[in-house]
Amino acid sequence: MKIKALFLSALMMGAGFSVNASDATNVPLTPPENGEIVAEEGEVTDEVIEEEVEPEKKWKIFTGGVYFGAGHASLHDGLGHASGVTWEVGLLNAIGVSYNFGNCNRLSLGFGYAAKFYKLKDRMHFTSNDEGVVSIVPFADNMHKTTSTLTIHSFQFPLLYSRGLSNGKCTIWGGAIMNTNFYASYDRTYRLDNTTYNESTNHIHQRVVTFDAILGVQYKILSLYCRYSPQNRFKSGYGPKLDHSWTLGLSFGF
Repeated sequence: MKIKALFLSALMMGAGFSVNASDATNVPLTPPENGEIVAEEGEVTDEVIEEEVEPEKKWKIFTGGVYFGAGHASLHDGLGHASGVTWEVGLLNAIGVSYNFGNCNRLSLGFGYAAKFYKLKDRMHFTSNDEGVVSIVPFADNMHKTTSTLTIHSFQFPLLYSRGLSNGKCTIWGGAIMNTNFYASYDRTYRLDNTTYNESTNHIHQRVVTFDAILGVQYKILSLYCRYSPQNRFKSGYGPKLDHSWTLGLSFGF
């Protein structure tokens, strides 16, 4: 009998059946389909589990707005011809906090750094007396290769509003900027008798707090902006009236 049982088992295994020694239940093997082994019970579905997308944060800490620009400033009292190119460089938001609301709206307040350079032309230069009163006078006729520039360094606090457009790549932004002008100086360079002289002083009385307006259009990360500075750079009675400066420039972010 044992020999007969072993013989029957061998025949069944050869025919594609397996024998469970514990309950002697015959379970047919499921052949592969399309290279995959599919369980006898259960289903294979194409259902994709979607990940939950975290909503955009309303409050953010950010940095950005490296910029450079050029423009012009107004001089008065017969000195308008002496005003040359005005240059500026800075970082609009060394650090800032923004609040996102509505549909692509953002309000931000930041802290940054700015440097502005007011160049003179037509052989004119800055000078000052012992009280720090600045004036603009011509170079002597025997001085050559002449330049003179007023430089003002500032901490700036931009309050900006921005609105994203429907294409998702363009943004219109603008606002007001408060400047605290913590350092100012002027220099003059000239050549006399084959010797070059470079003189500078910071004994001047710049206006400490000034306000600007700015407007820009950004595409991806590059912005084109216009900045307007209406106020005089000097305190009243301490220098020529140098005001209404405007600049056009490029900014990487804002």
